[in-house]
Amino acid sequence: MKNRCQRSALTYLLGVMAFLFHYVCCNDLSFASPTVTSASQGQKLKVRENKDHVKNVFYFKKGKWHNLTGFDEPHQFFAYKVSPGNDYAFVWHTMKYPRVLSIYNLRTLELIKELEPGTDGHLQWNMDNNILHTYGCGSGCMEAKLYSVKGETLFSVGGSPVEVSPSGRFLAHFTTNWVGAQNFQLYDLSHKHLVRSKLPLLTINSVGHVNLIRWGSERTIAVKYTDAEDAEMKENPKPEHNPVVSATGDKDTPEVITREILSTEGSDKNTKYFEKEIIIDIRKYTSPKTLKPE
Repeated sequence: MKNRCQRSALTYLLGVMAFLFHYVCCNDLSFASPTVTSASQGQKLKVRENKDHVKNVFYFKKGKWHNLTGFDEPHQFFAYKVSPGNDYAFVWHTMKYPRVLSIYNLRTLELIKELEPGTDGHLQWNMDNNILHTYGCGSGCMEAKLYSVKGETLFSVGGSPVEVSPSGRFLAHFTTNWVGAQNFQLYDLSHKHLVRSKLPLLTINSVGHVNLIRWGSERTIAVKYTDAEDAEMKENPKPEHNPVVSATGDKDTPEVITREILSTEGSDKNTKYFEKEIIIDIRKYTSPKTLKPE
């Protein structure tokens, strides 16, 4: 009788342990499969391959992976990203040239739009759930376009180089003009500004060749460029630099951080090349309220 009771207690204890183990494994993602664990750590999109070697992008929702793209033929994937608000995702892919940009609604898991940007480059979301596409073949042919989730082109600009702020809200570029002056321009790509105007927030007119555009933060940008063969500079090593013109027509003179002679050309010691760096505080250039949509 005693042995029977001991066996019953042991059986009961093993049953409780089995139940607890099953409960923990099914409810604690740390004991689940590696794919689920990665999703719990922030990975919402994942490429999976079936037995026929067809790859698809899957989206993790409500505890399981869903086939988002649903391709039945092999595709190559270049990028796939979820929007900041987790409402949309884009997949950049191709079965044959050209590349295709597919935009999905993650609430319904349905395709919203397919479009062919016509080139490669880099894609990123901004905070307005728009997709910023930067691309080019090198000096003089850099471009940028902004797409809505419906595939509309909201904005486009060309110049060299093109640099985007960390959040994708601001875009800076340096125009390339093989004959005549070149300009630095700064754009606000936020939706509220674009519906008013596609004009730059500010422009620095008639400068030389760009050396560097560097974002220090979302609100500050450093522009480093060279003035070459400027008549005023030949006479005065420290001439007044060009004014900045904002979209509202106001003029401002940003602080010059550095200014120095880089070199002289040949035996002509009067031909001097200067490099200057300015820091622009973007908070001074808010989106104008008086401009109407184009």
